[in-house]
Amino acid sequence: MNLAPNLAHSFIQRSGFSNPSPRYIDVVATAFREGTYEDLSTGTKFGKGQYGDLAATIAAVHLDREAQSEKLDADPGHGSLLEPFLKYVKSMRSLDYKTDEDRPFLWFWSNVQEAIGQAPHQIPNVFS
Repeated sequence: MNLAPNLAHSFIQRSGFSNPSPRYIDVVATAFREGTYEDLSTGTKFGKGQYGDLAATIAAVHLDREAQSEKLDADPGHGSLLEPFLKYVKSMRSLDYKTDEDRPFLWFWSNVQEAIGQAPHQIPNVFS
């Protein structure tokens, strides 16, 4: 019975909250288990009622009161040490990603695997 809370914790962390509250994790885990989530502010329902419904889970991550709270946004201890975009940029820099001279920004729709030089299951030898 650890799958739902562990996935909930991971989804919340990857969305920008390093230290989510137990209540927040429970809400997201419940949405994963039951396959439904209702946004109380609008009354919109997400999910089809099946175990593991990602629509309900992701809706719970992003629409929960803790994710939307302005008071928590003002708290310096809440949130993530790095924004998700900055985490991506840092990981790309660590892989020596190089941009084109005519396009100095990261392009998300380009083939990133070719740009970083190594795709999964295409490593040059077994020792890399």
